[in-house]
Amino acid sequence: MRPPRHLGKEAKKIFRQIVKYLQEQDKFNKIDTLLVEQFAVAYESFLKNYQILQQDGEILWSDKGNAYIHPAKSAMAQASNTMQSLAKSLGIGEYNRKLAGFTKIEQQDEFLEFIQGGNDQKAD
Repeated sequence: MRPPRHLGKEAKKIFRQIVKYLQEQDKFNKIDTLLVEQFAVAYESFLKNYQILQQDGEILWSDKGNAYIHPAKSAMAQASNTMQSLAKSLGIGEYNRKLAGFTKIEQQDEFLEFIQGGNDQKAD
């Protein structure tokens, strides 16, 4: 199945990967296409906002000298929440962990804790 034309490069890539994975698991129905598309859009949004944070930093300063959290940080969190919700709906939680390179149970538990906001350590 081809991804929708309006998706960006990274969204198309993850769309193809998820559809392939679901087909291999014999879990793909055409009705799931919209959910996969939404996941792909959220994934690309997450990546774009991550790049913005890498360039600008997480803390910005107003003209009056007040610090505030970069709006891209909130956009990343929203995209992450969307992906988590859609992953549950699609039954691809294990696939997400595989994409992230986690294979051991301990690593999976650490990853799950991290994406649920339980680990406030800054990643390298």
